[in-house]
Amino acid sequence: LGAWEVSTAYPADAYPAAFDTAFAPESDPEAVQWAPKPEWTDGEIHALDGDAVAAVYLRRTLTVAQAAPFKLRLGSNDGLRLWINGAEVHAHREPRAAEPG
Repeated sequence: LGAWEVSTAYPADAYPAAFDTAFAPESDPEAVQWAPKPEWTDGEIHALDGDAVAAVYLRRTLTVAQAAPFKLRLGSNDGLRLWINGAEVHAHREPRAAEPG
């Protein structure tokens, strides 16, 4: 597993806009300055910088020897979108509080 990396916060006027807008990490992730977070431990809540209404992107490299089913547990404070190898595979737009998992 690679270390988590986090983008800068992308402020929005309202929650729906923060979730629905395709910010730079979606269109050109290699042009984004990602901040490595090697100190982040899985299963814990980590505070993110930024305005109360903003989109923040996280990324991580997972390397496997061959394709196989797997379980992935993620949480969020409000909405969550997940891409695997550039394809969006999950979107959940619901206001909620983050919980450790």
